[in-house]
Amino acid sequence: MQTRTALAAWRAYSDVLLERGDARGSLIALELRLTREVREDRREALRTEIDRLAKEHEGSWDAELPEGVRAVARLYGFATKVAVTGRRRHPRA
Repeated sequence: MQTRTALAAWRAYSDVLLERGDARGSLIALELRLTREVREDRREALRTEIDRLAKEHEGSWDAELPEGVRAVARLYGFATKVAVTGRRRHPRA
């Protein structure tokens, strides 16, 4: 669970992202609404919208990652855990 200060920071960052046209601003706003919503029918509608938005934009978000890196966990659309693929470097003898 996040602190009130952290949630306020995410709300402010959501506004900045929305001003820049970044869909993660909408995603943050939806996720924060989900944390406050008590009606299950509305929660389900929010989850559906969150899933739709994430699927629509994950490709462009992942394009920001370096080659050979993919997101395996996200928070508000931002990669929080990644996997790195590619050739391994062997230690020199």
